[in-house]
Amino acid sequence: IDVHDYQARAARVIRGGASTGSKRVGALYGPDTDGPTHFDRAAGCRLVTTDGDTLVDCTMALGSVALGYAEPELTRAVIETIANGSVSGLSPALEVRVAEAFCGVVPCAERVQFVKTGAEAMSAAVRIARAYTGRDVVVGCGYFGWHDWASDADGVSADVKAARRTIPFDDIPAMERAVAEAGNRLAAVVLEPVIERLPSVEWTRRARELCDASGAALIFDEMKTGFRLATGGYQQYADVVPDLAAFGKALANGFPLAAVCGHASLMEPAEKTWISSTLASESGALAAAAAVLHWHEKVDICASLWSIGKEIRESVTAAIAASGIEGVAVDGIDPMWLLRFDDPARESA
Repeated sequence: IDVHDYQARAARVIRGGASTGSKRVGALYGPDTDGPTHFDRAAGCRLVTTDGDTLVDCTMALGSVALGYAEPELTRAVIETIANGSVSGLSPALEVRVAEAFCGVVPCAERVQFVKTGAEAMSAAVRIARAYTGRDVVVGCGYFGWHDWASDADGVSADVKAARRTIPFDDIPAMERAVAEAGNRLAAVVLEPVIERLPSVEWTRRARELCDASGAALIFDEMKTGFRLATGGYQQYADVVPDLAAFGKALANGFPLAAVCGHASLMEPAEKTWISSTLASESGALAAAAAVLHWHEKVDICASLWSIGKEIRESVTAAIAASGIEGVAVDGIDPMWLLRFDDPARESA
């Protein structure tokens, strides 16, 4: 096998060719199309592939990098921190400092617990809601990761699937019906508040009202929106505050760190359940998060993402018009724009 053919080498030893599903060839380019699959270096918004090509990466690591790849201040902070040891038998003092700063910018965060992935943080939030309410049914809209409670995939038991009810995005009557059907079994309404576009504020406010009336917890998945839409996420942007929320991705600019946070009234009773992982407070990722929080304190990062996103949208729109290509347009919001095809099959053609 060609030692430079990383796609073929990966297919031989990695399930699906990539450990992250959306970085597999079929997910990137469609079933019958090839393209670059591996990079050697990344800086700013540019990648150098294993073929030596330089690309502008508009995905920015699935939205997890908002400051740019290998941002110098953040990189120095991580290197200096791990030089003093990344883990030990005690928690790092840095965990406390990052938690204090995080709780200072996220509206619902009176308490926070760090974990490593978004799926883990969302599972923790749902576990906390169920432990707090003593109920089991979750009404949800969005993608919350691969864990059992949120998945219809093979290998998930029917009993687990039955405890989750899925509703359409921004559909108030559907949410009201699902909440009514769950009745006194409703533990939480779980929303990914932005899915390709902003929702009506009435949708998230109605979710808040329904949870208040039923005693259920309102949970926001702020993986994509935190530190991008606004520093404190959609809840800060729209002034709709959930009981619990999960953050990750841009929180540590691509380093493996996520957080479940919320009101003390829910987070403190969560001690009666068990949520823990050995590397939750590993100091390299915490150093990255500290640098991100410092950047957001001194510069309006999210305003820059909105303005730069608007500029790129306009440039891509102009390029599409100049090319004469039909059936495709730029859609979404400025910091999270996407290409929309009239025929979805063309996206992977």
